[in-house]
Amino acid sequence: MESISDYSLVEAYLDAVKMNLDKDFLSMLWSEIEDRNLNLCVIDKD
Repeated sequence: MESISDYSLVEAYLDAVKMNLDKDFLSMLWSEIEDRNLNLCVIDKD
């Protein structure tokens, strides 16, 4: 399986939140983000 980039992983998480997907799926994605120890900052583009 191809490795997903950090950026794509975070994008996938945010999309999953917007689509109100299953909480188990969200926590699986989130723990992957935490495992990579990413420093996330949210930029509001209004």
